[in-house]
Amino acid sequence: MDPPETQAHSSGIYDAQAAVVANPIGRGSRSEDYTAASEDQPTEYTRSVTTFRKGVESITKPPTRRLARRAGVKRIEGWIYEETRGAMKIHLNDVLHDAVSYMEHANRKTVTTLDVVHALQRSGRKIYGYDS
Repeated sequence: MDPPETQAHSSGIYDAQAAVVANPIGRGSRSEDYTAASEDQPTEYTRSVTTFRKGVESITKPPTRRLARRAGVKRIEGWIYEETRGAMKIHLNDVLHDAVSYMEHANRKTVTTLDVVHALQRSGRKIYGYDS
């Protein structure tokens, strides 16, 4: 049984949105970039604006495929990408919660690398190369 279809796609970390521009004057001779928003309002124009995805939605198919290849996976079913994002979000929330707890206990406002290392050790994962 496959999970429901998601909005995720492999176009990178950018999504295109339409923005309403009231006055396109001053854009030079690039007026072909603008189209009328509607025939009722010929003075408003729309143009394409790039926005960033937030959170784990910015983790697209290629990084997930690279991690799977490193683990020895040959083929990946389509719904795995969304499941991987969910698992990453849960893991990051747990580690960051512990790291922030270490930071607050030390009366600091900045999370250090040692806070993250200690949080990972608490969850049973070791990172070598950091003094702890």
